[in-house]
Amino acid sequence: MLKINQWSLRSRLTVGILVLSAIGFSAASFGASQALKRYLVDQIDNQLGSVVGGTAMRLDRGAAIQEQHDELGENNHQKKNSPQPLQRIPTTLSVTLIDAKGGIKGALGGDLTTFQITDYLKGFTHAKAVATDGKPFTVQADGPDFRAIAEILPTTGDTLVVAQSLEAVDKTSHQLLALFLIIGLIVLVLIAIGARYVIRIGM
Repeated sequence: MLKINQWSLRSRLTVGILVLSAIGFSAASFGASQALKRYLVDQIDNQLGSVVGGTAMRLDRGAAIQEQHDELGENNHQKKNSPQPLQRIPTTLSVTLIDAKGGIKGALGGDLTTFQITDYLKGFTHAKAVATDGKPFTVQADGPDFRAIAEILPTTGDTLVVAQSLEAVDKTSHQLLALFLIIGLIVLVLIAIGARYVIRIGM
């Protein structure tokens, strides 16, 4: 096998062009994939912020009404007619209610995701909720991670966590990266053919 310094000038020029082109395409593909992922995560964060505000308000209002009914000793018929704090949420999102000690009190939604976030929120105490400062955060999971936002309910002190799996985001970014790689390979083949032809003419 010939050493690099024994290659012909034509071969060395062709390989040099291909290496530089491959590095450029790889960097561009990775950068574009990460930029798209960041954009999709930002969209999820905005959606979580919109959902958690309205949901927390309804849950807190429902808890306050329930406490008033309990204090007044109203009958069961009146309790059934009281406004329901939460009836339905989008199934792509999950809503989890956690007590101050990190125990799961209830959960809704998230049934379209491969993994359930409740498995990873056990032990999410009041202190941890306060530490998030109401900002979106990532919940590490065995599979795709979750993006979540937590809000503490003033009436009960429970923590409401609205979350969404990043499974779709990861899948989209991986598909985009694979597409860039395929396009890059095709372009590299064309560059190799063109480079050999141009170098041959020049020499």
